Amino acid sequence: MMNQADKTILALEIVDKRETGLKSGVMEAKGFCRAMEAVKEAGITLKEVVTDANLQIS
Repeated sequence: MMNQADKTILALEIVDKRETGLKSGVMEAKGFCRAMEAVKEAGITLKEVVTDANLQIS
């Protein structure tokens, strides 16, 4: 996850395909959820989230 205003990286998660039953579509959603948790735990308040319209994330 990146702050669009100043381009700082807020969270970076690496997900192995084996963690998601070898389904790459599920892999992106799992990484997104992990990144959201990391941002929340860091106490960062989000105003908006923009994605590439991945169906698993919506």
